[in-house]
Amino acid sequence: MAQEHNRTNAGDSLVLGGEGMEFHQPEQWEAMYRKDKAGFRKRFLAQYPRLVDNPECSLLARSWHARLTYRPERVRVPLQERMVIVGAAALSGLLLKLPEWAGFAQDEYMIRYFPFMMLPFLIAYMLWKRGADRRTVSVNLAGIAGFVLYMSFLPYEAGSDVLPLVMMHMLLVLWFLLGSAYDRGPGLTFLRMNGDVVVAAAVLGLAGGLLTMISFGLFSLTPIDMEQFFESYVVFWGGPSVVLGAFFLAETKPGLVSRVAPVIARIFTPVAAVVLFLFLMAFLFTDVDLYSDRSVLFVFNVMLIGVMALTLFSLANDSQDASDEESGEDVDSGWFRGAQVLLIGLAIVIGSLALSAIVYRVFQFGLTPNRTIVLGSNLLVLLHLAWIGGVMVKALGGSGSGVDGSAGGEDGTGRDERGGAEQVIVRFLPVYFFWALGVVFLLPLVF
Repeated sequence: MAQEHNRTNAGDSLVLGGEGMEFHQPEQWEAMYRKDKAGFRKRFLAQYPRLVDNPECSLLARSWHARLTYRPERVRVPLQERMVIVGAAALSGLLLKLPEWAGFAQDEYMIRYFPFMMLPFLIAYMLWKRGADRRTVSVNLAGIAGFVLYMSFLPYEAGSDVLPLVMMHMLLVLWFLLGSAYDRGPGLTFLRMNGDVVVAAAVLGLAGGLLTMISFGLFSLTPIDMEQFFESYVVFWGGPSVVLGAFFLAETKPGLVSRVAPVIARIFTPVAAVVLFLFLMAFLFTDVDLYSDRSVLFVFNVMLIGVMALTLFSLANDSQDASDEESGEDVDSGWFRGAQVLLIGLAIVIGSLALSAIVYRVFQFGLTPNRTIVLGSNLLVLLHLAWIGGVMVKALGGSGSGVDGSAGGEDGTGRDERGGAEQVIVRFLPVYFFWALGVVFLLPLVF
């Protein structure tokens, strides 16, 4: 019976595994392809000569043939571009090694100039690769030179928090300049790229650690002191090489990590939500003094910043995953939206507790550079998280999604939800830039 059915439909359908797929139902073709890609491809190519000669399905057959046989051209990175990254890594290592050779005070040197060890090279690389005009290049390079001079003339006092705080916010300012050189300002594309850099850097770091272990093991059999060489040279050039190499890979070979980042986001978002919930329960039912123990407050603030970074990473890469036409997953699944909202909600609760402790310490002991920065940054992050969470809750509730995994529907509500959250992310990023710029220039004046 099955063979007779196949012969009956041979003229007006594609027969795969005993199933006849009508030409006027392309959705059925797509479903079968996603169900068994290798089997679909093998049987389709076997029947392609007959299908392409059929006027009723010739166009559809040729479209599928192009899709199944397409092989993208191999992207070759010019040698010049590779040498630019190698040169940048070498210069970064020299800058890190400079205080040892020149006799500078190591602590003061790193606090003043650490932001300029790698980021200016990445900015210059992106300006060069994007073909920026001379005016743009001149403005960026002049701005970086001005920042270097500014950091050079700021007073240094051992034990003071002012210069270290300025240094950390200078990193953020230069990161925004890198985003501007990359994509005319930090946006979702740049955030996704940063996530790819983190993934690539982790892989390169693990590979470097494995190579180090093998090297130590081999050279331990010889009289050569490998530890001295490692501490004197490998650390100084290996660190920048990992960071710059990861950026280079994410920029020139995006396919290597672009599919991994959304998977990582989907794994770590619910796990982080569970960890935060357990932490909150442990905090509420144990004797932890948030208002007098400074170390606990520090952990809370690090957690809040970490959740903010994970939220941005999750939403940015989830958007990329949703646009991947080859993904067979239900990218609008309600459970993942719920995990994101739960993570944001828990972070807001814990961040609010930390904020109350900061306000308490300010009233008790007064303002200091550290308390001022922690108070301001906490407020910004909480406002941003609350805005993102509010948009997601509103859209999630309106889509009728639930625990059954359905979200949105054919009306595109799930896409509207992502779009609203993405717009909130992008719109708030300039606030961080102006905050960082204000800290860099105003904090030394006030304190």
